[in-house]
Amino acid sequence: LAALQGQRFAVVTTLPVSIPVIEENIAAYGFGGICAGVEASGLAVLEVEEATPASMARLSAALTAAAKPGVEALVLGCAGMALLRPALQETSPLPLIDGVAAACWLATALIRAERAKAA
Repeated sequence: LAALQGQRFAVVTTLPVSIPVIEENIAAYGFGGICAGVEASGLAVLEVEEATPASMARLSAALTAAAKPGVEALVLGCAGMALLRPALQETSPLPLIDGVAAACWLATALIRAERAKAA
């Protein structure tokens, strides 16, 4: 979604072990040139989903760290962050893109385009 909007983006994920896999996927899909990097919060998925004040503070800190000069949007790189997007947006220095919602919007657009072609 960030790429469609012409935005340079960064991804915030859970644990550092996820970074190489996410970076490889970004490169494989052709977005390496507009991705400024992947930042790990250091939280496991279950810690993210608990949304305690401490875990929310760590996620906010990771979002701030990912907001490097030239980055225009931040992508939440864990489906467990989807429900937290509204609260995280309040403290985020940049617009947040929830990958779950973005995938749904894009799938809906593709279905509508196919239906329009068939009509």
